[in-house]
Amino acid sequence: MTIHAFQLPAGDGWLHATLTLPPRPQARAAVLICPPLVEERKASQRAMVDGARHLAEAAACVVLRIDYRGCGDSSGMFEATGVGDWRSDTERAADWLRAAFPGLPQIRLGIRAGALLAGTEDTDASAMVIWEPVAGEAFIRQLLQRRMVNDMIAYGRARASRAALDATLKQGGSVDLDGYTVTGAQVAGLAALPLPATRLPGLVILTGADTRVQGVLSEQSPSLECVTHRLAPFWNSVGHVDTQPLAEATSQWIQKHFDTLHAISPV
Repeated sequence: MTIHAFQLPAGDGWLHATLTLPPRPQARAAVLICPPLVEERKASQRAMVDGARHLAEAAACVVLRIDYRGCGDSSGMFEATGVGDWRSDTERAADWLRAAFPGLPQIRLGIRAGALLAGTEDTDASAMVIWEPVAGEAFIRQLLQRRMVNDMIAYGRARASRAALDATLKQGGSVDLDGYTVTGAQVAGLAALPLPATRLPGLVILTGADTRVQGVLSEQSPSLECVTHRLAPFWNSVGHVDTQPLAEATSQWIQKHFDTLHAISPV
């Protein structure tokens, strides 16, 4: 297995990218990991790294991980970017992956809010995999709830009411959520993103007890197979949750649906 870290030009900046290659010069598919946002991205780092390595070794996949502009180790400031930028970054990475490994079917793997940015409609993607999906409105609500909880732990009280935070964002202001300056424009853009609706084949792995998500996805994306693996919230606990079951289930699904090995050349 070989791992390359590099900077991928995108828009007016660049994306921090990490490419993981299978140990043999053959691959079933190219997987693009679309990471979560804000603090969930950091908490999911282990899941993404371990998942990329497992897919490369067990499923013979080429795996590309990126940070959107303004996020992680990519260029730009978080508050200066938005949904349009992050979706553009996803397509930029997908184009690079397709050009670097022509002929490989491409699979988008979205984690949490990353599934909302995967942009699988009207693209050349062949399949979609989602780990613990969350709609944009629910994601924002959870961020605000964590803000209130963190305030109670740190200060013994909420520094601002939920209503005050909502008002600030609706008026175009910014609030601190998980250490990130989140703008009203970002919140509006994310809140408008529903759970993915796609005709692509794929796999959805649910880790929590909320069955409403499965019901919505089953109705609007019947081509996605939903399975459940009960885990603690890996997106909210830095490196403390073993996410191997997610990687294994994904690997098995890929091997079942993409059984042809294609020759690849070193990048």
